[in-house]
Amino acid sequence: MKDLHIGVIGFGFMGRAHTLGYQTIPLFYQDLPFRIHLRAVCAAHPERAEAARDRHGFSYAAGDLHTVLEDPEIDCVSICLPTGLHAEAAEAALRAGKHVYCD
Repeated sequence: MKDLHIGVIGFGFMGRAHTLGYQTIPLFYQDLPFRIHLRAVCAAHPERAEAARDRHGFSYAAGDLHTVLEDPEIDCVSICLPTGLHAEAAEAALRAGKHVYCD
């Protein structure tokens, strides 16, 4: 079974919502051909990212978007930044070859 490694960029309200969504996918969908693995969480305030790592089981916390985008293990990033920062982050993620989830 394939692991799908996720990076969450931004950990305010939406970052928490996306994280909880990833964690509960197996409750709604059985027999998926992949497992979700929370690989990285990135926040402007390092203590927020570290708390998210500890609470939600991310592999690591980062304070810089590019740290996450340079990680070859990450398959997809959730852009959970304020709306005005979506485009720049999404474009950088696409240039890095990542799948992007942004709403």
